[in-house]
Amino acid sequence: MLTYEDIKVLNWFIADQVRDKGNGNNNDAMSVAIPILIFKRLLDMRKEYIAKFFNPDFPEQYNVYSLYGDLDQTIANYQNNAPTFAVKQESLSLYRLEWKDIIEFPDNHDIDEVLEYKDGFGGFYKTKAKNKVELIQEIIDSFNNSKISEIFNYLDFKTKINSNNISQILSYNDFVELLKEMDKYDLSLANAPSDVFSEAYMDLLQRFAPQKGSKQGEFFTPNKITKAGIRMINPNLSNDGLTVVADITSGACTFMTEFAEFVINKEKENLNKTNLTTSERNAVTDRMQIVVQEKDRVSYAAGEANLLLHGCLDRTVAFHGNTITEYTNKIGMYENKCDYIFANPPYGLDDYGIEHAKTAKENGVELARWGYGVPNATDGEFAFLQTIIGLLSDKGRALVVLPLGTLFRDSTSAQRQIFIEQKDYVEGIVLLPGKLFNTTDIPVCFWIINKNKPENEKGKIFFINAENDFTKMKNKNDWNIEKAVEYFLGKKEEEGYSKYIDNSIICSNKYDLSVSKYVRKEEEKEIINIEDVLYKINKIKKEIEIESEQVNKNFKEIITLYKE
Repeated sequence: MLTYEDIKVLNWFIADQVRDKGNGNNNDAMSVAIPILIFKRLLDMRKEYIAKFFNPDFPEQYNVYSLYGDLDQTIANYQNNAPTFAVKQESLSLYRLEWKDIIEFPDNHDIDEVLEYKDGFGGFYKTKAKNKVELIQEIIDSFNNSKISEIFNYLDFKTKINSNNISQILSYNDFVELLKEMDKYDLSLANAPSDVFSEAYMDLLQRFAPQKGSKQGEFFTPNKITKAGIRMINPNLSNDGLTVVADITSGACTFMTEFAEFVINKEKENLNKTNLTTSERNAVTDRMQIVVQEKDRVSYAAGEANLLLHGCLDRTVAFHGNTITEYTNKIGMYENKCDYIFANPPYGLDDYGIEHAKTAKENGVELARWGYGVPNATDGEFAFLQTIIGLLSDKGRALVVLPLGTLFRDSTSAQRQIFIEQKDYVEGIVLLPGKLFNTTDIPVCFWIINKNKPENEKGKIFFINAENDFTKMKNKNDWNIEKAVEYFLGKKEEEGYSKYIDNSIICSNKYDLSVSKYVRKEEEKEIINIEDVLYKINKIKKEIEIESEQVNKNFKEIITLYKE
């Protein structure tokens, strides 16, 4: 089973090839590693999918193959049920190619014509490729899903591995060595059921893009945080129309892929099944609409790749752009339409785009978000929070990961007053343990927003102090999420851990939402024995007197010796 440690080793190998053997830098390591991991994952998942055509334990696919008796014909008639892997009609033979076929492909033939080569399934494929790089380009071009081409174009991968230009970053022989090293890793779903691409991206971001992680306020959201956040909201898909779920600063789209897996697992439980068939899984994802926006080009492509590998990209509307300044014709089209929003927006920006916000408000536009006021330039977290609230439907809910300063900062007390006192939008605040991120030690909390709180929850906010729910792991903490999830879902109160607080009390505290102000354990008072203390004091005094007498005696002896 592939582990996070395996991913780290592989990432280091790729980085060493690019930076040490080649002429690249950290950015080049990111730009080579992400697409090559995507490509390997696609081929390994497709190999795993094809294998089910020959295995009677998977009757849905095996019966289709048995009907046609020919793999290419089976692919032609069945591949659209798995659009992630679908190829163009003229490229059916390329559907069968595996990673080992690339490794074994003979290089540098000079014949300028179509040649036939035997693949791992014993069939033949036709190609004009003269080497492994050209074969990879041909396979990428064969995919029928236009989103795959978009991902690789955004990452500029085909240019980077172009056989004529590869010496600019990596020699051809070193690139082939990289391909052989990756052959040691199985990225199929069976061997890597977790979000392997997101974990790879997290590791790359941590080690090869430190300035992006720390100075631009962008932090990869660990899986424990996304899982806990999704479970606390406990989303349900509508039976009438699409359920719209969004992330306004989506990065690698881990919140969205976790959302999809959560609702799919709910369907498994409803059907009392261990696994869903392709059609059953599609029936679930067809009921949701994912909407994301991301400004960073590489992160945008990484997010689309993650959604693709989870089978969700065809149910996604993805926007590339700044959520604050490029809003109206992008994610802003879903204003007041989102049923759920999950987000971990950037922290500590010097300027989130305040001039755009001021101009929009002055012109009377985008008031769904700026109607609460325009936050100061350095209060970007509230600019994103207000954007989220503006996108939510009248019954929408959101979970937002934010730094602790958003709970009490004086400069945003006016906005907190509106959210708490006037609108009653804040359902809960959860204080998380520290040191959860790989790229920062910033302590964070969950803001849970609900535009349609139940009657029994109106006029109050549920607080959880989960700061001690962790296991220490070297230089970071692993959040033990079960208790916080259970207590939030059941709104269970426990002295020193969780509690409902009336909005009136919070308002009297100047809209301060600091969890420790409302939920804290009483410190145990130490019982002091006065007689014992006095005895110890007298004992110490006597010891000091004895030491002083000895010091004076020694001093007198030294003076006497000196006079002599």
